[in-house]
Amino acid sequence: MGLHFGPGPAPDDPEGPSEAELALARGLLAPAVLVMAADGTVNSDERRELIGSLRFNGLLRRLGAERVMELAEAMLVEMKENFGVHTLGGYTEALSPELRETAICMALRVATADGNLDDAEHTVLVDLAMKLGITPEAYNKMVDVVTILQRSG
Repeated sequence: MGLHFGPGPAPDDPEGPSEAELALARGLLAPAVLVMAADGTVNSDERRELIGSLRFNGLLRRLGAERVMELAEAMLVEMKENFGVHTLGGYTEALSPELRETAICMALRVATADGNLDDAEHTVLVDLAMKLGITPEAYNKMVDVVTILQRSG
């Protein structure tokens, strides 16, 4: 079965997401989850922005806010217990280069949810981008775009 990125279950998939879709969802969420934990606390602005990612990503929208937050919370616990906070733990292996860029952009949005990108978050994001094969030039463009989107006045 192919991947379905529209709202709701795929017409031929009344059971919900496949394992491949869940692997992609975890890969998309992993950088954001790491950034959320970078400063030692996960705040409501970061959670709200992660849920807001559903507006922009069909797969996450299909899973729904409750399922996305369940995945994120489980990943956060697993990363802390098994891998340490600053590793992707293999979550992003399922992602294409394009989806790796998407994952970093989502993480940038989460990191700037409180209005700024602090040093700990920035350090984690730069490291993640390099590990995902994103060039410094591409990463800097992403930062510029997210900064523009986050302007409030």
